[in-house]
Amino acid sequence: MKGLKKRNYTKGDDDETIFLEPLNIILDSGKSPAETWKNLFLGEWNNNVDMIYETNYFKVLKKNEKI
Repeated sequence: MKGLKKRNYTKGDDDETIFLEPLNIILDSGKSPAETWKNLFLGEWNNNVDMIYETNYFKVLKKNEKI
């Protein structure tokens, strides 16, 4: 991340490290996306496989946003 900050390519107040934030969120959670989807599928989604497609699309997570 130091290298990205050092490059100093910014847009507004953000630098390129914002693109690493989704990876940091995944690492902080301690769960892979597959584990998260499995838990949701078996729990909250009531075994409805359609929910995987309805809720998962490419999206850049905002800082402090949870998976």
